[in-house]
Amino acid sequence: MIITTLHYNRPDCTRRCLEALSRCRGIEDCRLIAHTDGGPNRSQEVADLLQQRPFCDTQVCFHPDHLGFDQATFQTLRDGFVDADFVVHIEDDILLAPDALEWFAWARDRYRDDQTVLSVSGLNREDAPPDRHHAASRRPWFAPWSWATWADRWSVLREVIGKVTPGAPGYVGWDTAVLNHRNATGQCEVFPVLGRAQNIGSVSSIHSPDWFTPEWHHANHHVEKWAGDGREVSQGTWEEVAS
Repeated sequence: MIITTLHYNRPDCTRRCLEALSRCRGIEDCRLIAHTDGGPNRSQEVADLLQQRPFCDTQVCFHPDHLGFDQATFQTLRDGFVDADFVVHIEDDILLAPDALEWFAWARDRYRDDQTVLSVSGLNREDAPPDRHHAASRRPWFAPWSWATWADRWSVLREVIGKVTPGAPGYVGWDTAVLNHRNATGQCEVFPVLGRAQNIGSVSSIHSPDWFTPEWHHANHHVEKWAGDGREVSQGTWEEVAS
């Protein structure tokens, strides 16, 4: 499995993101393609962390110029799909649960030929009882905090994301552009009822601190109950359930 990650100037986030990845079951069989933005002003601490990862085959790409969030994401995903039919993408402020790669692998195979599914998400912010720890469902949404898609869907999404131009009239970020595309096509995303991802980006690298405060993050982005919160999640068989 190919995993792509995007980093910039938050070394603590990068450290925790990589530590969580290192604890994922099956990570040793994956290939990590890690991009770091910032050009000549990139964080050296972030660069050092990325180059010290021994847990799987890792390729580190340094952007020679500061591309910004949208184009940096586009280039990261484009590299991931060079020779892959399925890519999992996470940003530096996302933690994956120990069994998250098993979730993505199951969804990859289960929905590969289902064109009504645009993407696979690792995110859900609701709790689930033990009998639903391996339940999957569908929703009309696109959640970018750990997500994956297939090469045939990427062939369309690369045009959607590639056209995003900051500062242009009607500009929206790459993730909103993908959501708008989903809304237009009527496709869905599949997600684990018990989430497999956590957002730790309480200090944003792109949003103004005037409104993106740690308190706002905790209320809107933090995941209170998920598979990585310390609970015991036994291995099980995934199945889709009604939303």
